[in-house]
Amino acid sequence: MNPQVKFKFVGENPPDDLPTFLFSLSNVPYVRAFVAARNIKLQLASEAHLSELLNPQNIAKINAGGFDLVESPELRASCTVICKYVDRSLLAKPSESLHSEISDKNGVKASITKTKFSLKIRCATPQEANKLLTNGVKAFSIFTPSHYCELDQWFNIIQCHKCYKYGHETKTCTAPQICSKCSEEGHFYTHCSKSTSTCPNCKGPHTAISGECPSRKHLLKNARLNHGLAHTHPTNTPAQPTYTTTNTPHTSAYSYATAARPPLLPIPRPLHSHSSSMPPPLMEPTSCARMTGCIQAAYLKAGQDFQVFSKLLPEILAYNNLSNIKIPPSWLGQQQHPSPPPTPNAPPPHLPPPTTPPPIPPASQPQTTSNNSPCTDSHHHPPDMSPCKRRSTSPSPVRRSEAIPPPPQDTIRPIKVDL
Repeated sequence: MNPQVKFKFVGENPPDDLPTFLFSLSNVPYVRAFVAARNIKLQLASEAHLSELLNPQNIAKINAGGFDLVESPELRASCTVICKYVDRSLLAKPSESLHSEISDKNGVKASITKTKFSLKIRCATPQEANKLLTNGVKAFSIFTPSHYCELDQWFNIIQCHKCYKYGHETKTCTAPQICSKCSEEGHFYTHCSKSTSTCPNCKGPHTAISGECPSRKHLLKNARLNHGLAHTHPTNTPAQPTYTTTNTPHTSAYSYATAARPPLLPIPRPLHSHSSSMPPPLMEPTSCARMTGCIQAAYLKAGQDFQVFSKLLPEILAYNNLSNIKIPPSWLGQQQHPSPPPTPNAPPPHLPPPTTPPPIPPASQPQTTSNNSPCTDSHHHPPDMSPCKRRSTSPSPVRRSEAIPPPPQDTIRPIKVDL
């Protein structure tokens, strides 16, 4: 949908060609122009042309030429910034002091509207709104970052001006013309003599085009929800004919506000709907856990006696309101006898018995000297020590080479070596 902007000539003598005169003031091209008396509506090619037309320099030239800007819903949305998750102390400030503080600290000319948890800042131009979206909002030493700020969205609710129903246009309506005030046929609202208003949609005490209509608010709520889901679940299904959405970006370039705003996470959906051909689960997880506990209790109570186990299990299952388990009759005759306790130090049945290694022949023991016999060898102790005072000698350890028996003589073959 091409952006639109509306101007009104407030000078004394309007020119013959309003579109040409307006183009000479701004030098911004347009696609189509609609003129009605002193009002002119321009349809532009892109959002960039709209931003160029509404910059302060062009607005000053257009105002000097005798035109005033008529704020449309699209333009109002492109100039409005919504700050979410605002500090509570900031929302508790008076509206007058909050308006002057935000205008001075952020360098914008804006009007402030407070809600329960957010702050709506309506700037004079889209450029000022772009400034807040990029830099954030500062007020009373409290900073609201830019990723908590977003541009307002405008949703065009399609309403017929013949029957005043929603969902279709006037040119396609085949219903009779009714009055927008009393909802009766035969006259327009300019000739209505009724003192009370009646809505043709909700039958409430307001006109058919009132913004307080519950039917209109319900359509706006659905439009906002569907607009948020369109970013996470894009489909090829055409949009519903009840409304159209217009998302007016603040700039065509990539900004910090666009990068810092976290993307919407996809909503998890079930893999299979209720109409799927897949069968339902055989048992709930809770019932399965209870049945497992009943089987364990019957097994512990019966021990290894299968006959007792087959009698206890149906009783425990019936006591817990669970279905019985059918046991084959052939199993009832089988009874497992407890195996005898294992013999200590007995080898496992699947392993061969250990073999005893062959005995090692004893080595030749050296002769030892008794502790009581005097020593006769003088070379075993120093000359100044008497043989009786010499310490007893312990038997020398047997070497490993002495413990191994010599090989048989028949296995030794002489080797001839030539010199």
